[in-house]
Formats: sequence, structure tokens, C-alpha cells
Amino acid sequence: IRYRVVNTDNTAHSVGIRILLDTMLGTNDGAPFRIPGTGAVTTEMEWDSLSMPPYYQAFDDLSNPTVQSQGTLIGGNSLHPDLFVATGWQHINDTPWDYTTNPGADYGWWSDWGYYYDSAAGIYWSPVSLAPGESKDFVTYYGLGGMDIDLQPPLVTALTATNSIVFLNGTSSDNPFTLTVYLSNSSPGVTRAARGVTTVLSLPDGLRFAAGENAQHDIPDLDIGEEYQTSYQIKAKPTAAGQQVYSLWVGATNITSKTVQKDIYVFGGSGWI
Repeated sequence: IRYRVVNTDNTAHSVGIRILLDTMLGTNDGAPFRIPGTGAVTTEMEWDSLSMPPYYQAFDDLSNPTVQSQGTLIGGNSLHPDLFVATGWQHINDTPWDYTTNPGADYGWWSDWGYYYDSAAGIYWSPVSLAPGESKDFVTYYGLGGMDIDLQPPLVTALTATNSIVFLNGTSSDNPFTLTVYLSNSSPGVTRAARGVTTVLSLPDGLRFAAGENAQHDIPDLDIGEEYQTSYQIKAKPTAAGQQVYSLWVGATNITSKTVQKDIYVFGGSGWI
């Protein structure tokens, strides 16, 4: 999504942009979100420029989605927003600009046919001054999501990250990138808590861990129905063009282990950066 604002006047003007997206997916007009660093989001929340997540996702169903979307807030050619909100569509739609979120409030509103849930995402770029003849592009991304979900025991495991890294002249705004792991103790037939849960990420030669990152993450114990998320910071090697496959091992002291894989594509460039 790209908006280009051009000042065709002979005086300066202050210009800001708010994008409002209705996140209806499938038959669920009140689609919930998952946000890296936050987890499942089913009530109103906001993130300012400093806490801005790299992306957000919406689902027709958090546990077993059939439709999912993903928006990129940081990376590619996107312009870093000043504010991102997850809210009810009717709530924010009735406010032309300065909507104040109500943390903890659901996405519902009273309609002629009863209480109706309708979620939305709001993306803000604060006003900036444009001189006569000056222009500015406001860019964000939104489309089908790319979360890989494994519902089989021992734990429901979902992996999500960017699907590709593109290098131009040896650099990429998406490097390092974030791999987010969602774990839920809700596999079919689950009968007990998961104790001593651990995830171990294995990377091919074309990928490496960012500084300070570890291959192993220790996860809190998960009772039946509980979920948890953790994230890895990964760097791609520009010379490793093509498909890269990385594997995540999930295990615990009292349940069997499993491995989930995800692909990423690397294009262009040369050398580590």
C-alpha cells in the first residue's frame, strides 16, 4: 500500500496519514491478532514508534486458522509508523484522526442486530511539513499471511517470519529478521501439562544467529490450553542466494519431541553484513 502526498501549493503544509484496515477474515469480522513480542491480541492495544513490532498477523481463528493475513510495519520499503493500533473497526472509524485506544476493551459494538465484533488495524504516520513542490511516500504492506502451523502432538507449533530477504548493493532492511515461534499445549488428545519445554533452532550455512542470540530457548511449563511465544533474531548471508531451510526442534522432559521446518529465500548481494 503506497500513498504519495505532493504539495502543489506555494506554501508549506503539514501532512500526516492514517490507514485503517478492516481485518475481516473468512466469516470472522472480529478477527484476532498475533503480534511479535506480545502474543495473541483479542482486545484493544497500541504500539508507539519505539515498541513497533516488525509485523502483525490476523486470523479467522487463533487455534486452527484457515485464513490468515500479515502486515509489514518495519522492513522492505515500508515507512516506519509512529503508531499502530489493534482495535474495533466501529470504534476507530467514528474518529477522523486522534483515536484513543481503550486497553482491554473488546472489538464489539451494539448494532441493530445485537452486539457485533469487528476488528481493525490502524497505522499512523504523524504530520510532517512539506515545502512547496515537496512530496513524501507512505508505504506499508498487507496481504496473505505466511505462518506455518503444526497441530500434531506434543505441542501445537507455529513459525512465522519474512518469506524472503532481498539484498540490493549488499544491504537489506530486513536483515536481521525475526522468527517468532508460537507454542500451545492444545494438540488433539492432549491430557497433561508440558514440563521443561525447550526449543532448539538449527540454521543452514546461509543463515546465522544475530549477535547475542542463542539456538536454545527455555520455555515456561505449559498447562493444558496454555500458550507461549518466543522469537529468534537471524541474519542471512547475501551470497547464499536461493532457498534456505531451517528447522526448529521442540521437546520437553515429559513429552515426545518433534521438528518443524520453514523456508526462506535469499536474493542478491555478496558477503556477510
